[in-house]
Amino acid sequence: EHESLPFDVPFFIWQSDGFRASNPDAAARWAQHTRKKIKVGDLFYTLVELSGVTFDGFDPSLSFLSDQAK
Repeated sequence: EHESLPFDVPFFIWQSDGFRASNPDAAARWAQHTRKKIKVGDLFYTLVELSGVTFDGFDPSLSFLSDQAK
């Protein structure tokens, strides 16, 4: 049986000047969360939110950039 052990994995994101200019709200939210601890599973929902994709069952509170983040 596989045992799950918690460990830290560094995460960073690079934003181009064009992205920041086209998405100032998203860029500002990224800047506010530079020290936040996240779960790997939350990354999927964060990328979905940033891309503007929606689907049945999407829970915005799982995006670590959301105002509704848990």
